[in-house]
Amino acid sequence: MATLKVVMYYNGFWDEDFNYSNFKIKGILVKHDVDFETLKTLIYGVLNVNYGETELHIKYQLEPNQQAVDIDDNESLRFYIELKRDDVRITCFPLCITTRRYETQNFNEINTVETVDEMNEDKNENSYSSHTSMDIVSYAEMIFKQTKLEEEEGTTIEDGDNEIVSSPKVKKIFKGQVFKDKQIMKSCLCFFAIENNFQFAASKSCKLEYVIHCLDDNCNWRLRASRDGKTSMFVIRRMDNIHPCPPNIRTEEQRQATSSVIGDLIKSKFMNIKTVYTPADIISDIQRDYGVILNYNKAWRSRGKALELLRGEPRDSYSILPSSLNMLMKTNPGSVVELKISEGNTFQSVFIALSASIKGWNFCRPVIAVDGTFLKSTYGGTLLTASTQDSGGKIFPLAFCVVDSENDESWQYFFEKIKGAFGEKEKLCIVSDRHDSIRKAVSSIFPLATHGICAYHLLCNVQRHFKTNPKSLKDCFFGAAKAYTIKSFDYFMGELDSINVGIRPYLDDIGFETWARAHSTDNRYSTMTSNIAESINAAIKSVRELPIATLLEYLRVLVQEWSNKNRNLASYTMTKLTSKAEEALRDNYAISQRMKVIPSVTSIYSVEDGDKTLIVNLIEKTCTCCRFQKDELPCARAIAIFCKYHMDPYQYCSAFFTKENLVKIYEAIVYPMPSQSDWDETEESEAIEVLSPIGKIPPGKPKKQRMKGASKGRDKYKCSKCEKRGHNKKTCRNLAK
Repeated sequence: MATLKVVMYYNGFWDEDFNYSNFKIKGILVKHDVDFETLKTLIYGVLNVNYGETELHIKYQLEPNQQAVDIDDNESLRFYIELKRDDVRITCFPLCITTRRYETQNFNEINTVETVDEMNEDKNENSYSSHTSMDIVSYAEMIFKQTKLEEEEGTTIEDGDNEIVSSPKVKKIFKGQVFKDKQIMKSCLCFFAIENNFQFAASKSCKLEYVIHCLDDNCNWRLRASRDGKTSMFVIRRMDNIHPCPPNIRTEEQRQATSSVIGDLIKSKFMNIKTVYTPADIISDIQRDYGVILNYNKAWRSRGKALELLRGEPRDSYSILPSSLNMLMKTNPGSVVELKISEGNTFQSVFIALSASIKGWNFCRPVIAVDGTFLKSTYGGTLLTASTQDSGGKIFPLAFCVVDSENDESWQYFFEKIKGAFGEKEKLCIVSDRHDSIRKAVSSIFPLATHGICAYHLLCNVQRHFKTNPKSLKDCFFGAAKAYTIKSFDYFMGELDSINVGIRPYLDDIGFETWARAHSTDNRYSTMTSNIAESINAAIKSVRELPIATLLEYLRVLVQEWSNKNRNLASYTMTKLTSKAEEALRDNYAISQRMKVIPSVTSIYSVEDGDKTLIVNLIEKTCTCCRFQKDELPCARAIAIFCKYHMDPYQYCSAFFTKENLVKIYEAIVYPMPSQSDWDETEESEAIEVLSPIGKIPPGKPKKQRMKGASKGRDKYKCSKCEKRGHNKKTCRNLAK
């Protein structure tokens, strides 16, 4: 009997946006003729739960962020099976399983979390730690979605009339209340004290008991809690909830409002990586919501604690790299991954090229754009990227590498790994800025490849050297760079000569073949700038301050999302060529209507375009305008011939632009990573110790933006007296505004 491959999500929960989150993944085989009861029995067995003690809910989604569809009988199950049979993709329509124990379950069977370390519990600042850092896989996926999430209320487990509190945010504290562990209880009491405007101190704190009293010696408020038997749960045994103490004592210091407590209160503000939440905002919000007045120093430390709760310690991120990369290799076999550590086990570099990118490169043009961007995390570093374009004009990331900086050794290593992973294509062209280390590495690793310079970066250099009209200089320069013929190139160079005679010698020393399409030895096609790589840098601008393990996982999620989106676009393409190629043909068709075709022989024609006559050779697919051979699409002159003699233009288009080739580029799948708690550790990965890089962290606030180039202009100082730019109030000679 035929079976279906079904992906099953479990141990997760549904949020208010209809997202099934924080789940684990397993795969199951389901027969086509399975009934509902048999499916339930199968799932119970896979989850290893008792049939009689657990209630099972099976759902799936037709579209993300939409109401889930229930499977609760044979008819709904049959509908689901037919959906799966119509869509052969394994990851489509996963089953989302939620379970709930029946109300009769024994109180002691509830799973609890191990007690926290008691070493520093008497220290106010460090006594609060209700959560460990967030799972890097879940956090990277959440960042990618870029949705502002409200902090989810803590779940409770019912047992008769009592509830086991597992979230630090509770509104009421009462005698008999049960907490999941001591640390949760201490967190709840801190929030309760802040909400009710009083302060307390600990009289006794140990693994078995916790006793606190009001800070005022004359106040009768007391609370005593102790451990519930041999479990890790704590129960409030006694509570005198009367506060006769004066208000000035209750609110004088707010000792419970530590940076750790405030950090947990505000951490939901940083769920969206693009959110700008300053210490001034923290001070304002905490005073408005809780009546607590913070100084700037505590607000800044609270912000750091909130980020630490979400992202973990930056230095700890390096230690999980071996496990993370090992899991990446298991989920995406065929990927090329390498982690380099130096003497003393300190981090040196990491390289990642996903198997989907390696397979898709075989169907792309031989053009690679590379670039480097600085990282803004605690330990800095530089992210090197390599990417290309598909036939639809979409960015196709190839490889990522984190190194210490852009230097000869780093770029040499990066290109060596690229060559080992992707090989070397014929007529390869590598496009980048004018960084000297890139030039050396390309000539060393890819001696047969052409190294093209980004026209935009070169324009910035020209504008910095020659202080001329930037608008006219830009138009003439790009006219020369994008010119298809030598004659057109010479025309624009003449215009540049009229602007400044020194521009031509400057560009000649650099080499016309490195930046001008007409002089390029290998075809650069439409890649005249490194805008592909710059676009990736813009897409990850807000995440460059993340710890390294989370950053790499975000990059994998980014490639996964782009790959899935472009795969769907490719499969839904209804034309022979990609939409971009079809649009180019339509534009050329509109231009061709004004042209006159004169035949010479069967395959050679002359085409009159106004006062110009151009020659088209259909066998060689060339035209004297050079667009036919460089773009690998019929130019307007060729289209004019096709229209007159009713010829098929598609047979003269490059196979690169066909729908079939676009589908093959995205045929390989970027598979997701499981949650960090489900990673399969190996002896090899556990044996590798990776420490954070050795380097002195500079004092002061870290810089988040690079300095603008001369061509982009720099912001002038603004006078606070007259509000004009270019001077300050000390040198101002204008009247006050």
